Amino acid sequence: KPKPKYRARKKKQLDLYMKTRSQRTALDVLEDSLNRRTYAGDKSKPKPKYRGVMHMMGTLLFMSSTVTSWLLNSLLPTKYHPYYWTLTLLLFAKSLSYFASALLHLFPFKSVKGVTEALKFDLIAIAASIGFTALPFASNYQEVMRTVAITTLFIGGQLVCVEWQFWGHMGLDTPPNRSELPRNVLLVLQFLDTSAKIGEAMAYSTLWKAGIFTYAVAFCLAAPVTARHKEEPFFKQLPWHKKGVFSMHEDFHNVLLIADGIMVFSAVKFLGDKVVGWI
Repeated sequence: KPKPKYRARKKKQLDLYMKTRSQRTALDVLEDSLNRRTYAGDKSKPKPKYRGVMHMMGTLLFMSSTVTSWLLNSLLPTKYHPYYWTLTLLLFAKSLSYFASALLHLFPFKSVKGVTEALKFDLIAIAASIGFTALPFASNYQEVMRTVAITTLFIGGQLVCVEWQFWGHMGLDTPPNRSELPRNVLLVLQFLDTSAKIGEAMAYSTLWKAGIFTYAVAFCLAAPVTARHKEEPFFKQLPWHKKGVFSMHEDFHNVLLIADGIMVFSAVKFLGDKVVGWI
């Protein structure tokens, strides 16, 4: 016999579905999505309650920061514009990546095709987030354009790898005859290239080391999730890991948000120390 809490939750979901499209508000759609425990067309992959919430918070944080950066840039003297536009682009790239993840985890897709396309968008947006992180640390305009060109190539490479990975396939799992390895190799190479550029610009400072270390911790948390996502939460010894609520994936994104925050702070500090323009 179903438990009272389970029956109440199912009744609440049914009430939301019974509303007509015109009556359903954005909050209704969000609540409906948060109450789902699996993804459309893929019942084998669990979807904890707070999956996507951190992505949404990151999206709102970086979008508001992007708008603030753009407004402040318009108020600064002209000689500072070349610098702070790069900061705006960095914040926009972070916003795009967090938005892609929030879309995948929070939007109530009705078909497996929609979920698959959202996953592709999410994976490709990572390359933009990594590459544009180096923009504010460029020493001149030519280096900025070189960074944009290299990032564009990495995005194109990710597009090819992701399309190959999911070619003729629908769903969140990689087909047995395909692999994530080419995509992951590109991501590692791009991360190393970006980290080296930023490290050189910051003279490999303590702040740079803190950012890289935090990213490394985040990547270590992400690896088990990729391999054992159907078993989440698999570290039941951690008190905040609860089935259907919170797991290692959420830990990964919490740490990743901290690492992104360190890099954004580093970019602001680095730009604040500049006293001459590029032109």
